[in-house]
Amino acid sequence: MLKMNLTFAIIRPYPTEATGDDEVGGQDIEALLARHCAPTFRGLKAASLVAFPLAQRTALYRFLAASGKELAGNGIAIRRLLQAPDRILVLFYRPAELARRLNAPQAIHILARYGYPQTPALGPQLFHLSKRLRREANFPHEIGLFLGYPPWDVAGFIAHQGRDFLCCGCWKVYAKERAARASFARYQACTAAFCRELRQGVPLTDLLRAV
Repeated sequence: MLKMNLTFAIIRPYPTEATGDDEVGGQDIEALLARHCAPTFRGLKAASLVAFPLAQRTALYRFLAASGKELAGNGIAIRRLLQAPDRILVLFYRPAELARRLNAPQAIHILARYGYPQTPALGPQLFHLSKRLRREANFPHEIGLFLGYPPWDVAGFIAHQGRDFLCCGCWKVYAKERAARASFARYQACTAAFCRELRQGVPLTDLLRAV
């Protein structure tokens, strides 16, 4: 199975490789989430997937305990999709927008091929995705649908086995190239602005409320 071009972050211990979990604070995680989840936090994207090293689980859980209600209050849901020996995969998503995208006819057709339940409810779909992540050596191709990628591009990736794409940004594009490039530009500008405001001292919770 080919590896899919995904928008997700592998958050590594820093400032040095020897950094322990207790040294990684909420501000570090906020900065990294801003870099990799800003379009979702701003409502431009349905979801973002982040891979946290298992060594940072304490800092992650502290952050979620402190900020989870604020995220939920601003329309952001959180789902742990996988805990592997070396990492934790966490999905940050907007439930209504993600459900709308997964219930598009072409998305339903793709998901059915991989055994997803035929239901408009997100819970069973995410549960099945978690099972697929545990079973597959690499990311299952349909995961792009859960990150808000257009279904025609996910279908194109599967049909062409990741080759012969028109362009590549957050995902590999197989149709509507101009619209995809415009989306990539919006995501990039959004991320730059979000990170700049965070560096200037605006709390993440305030940035969420500004949406």
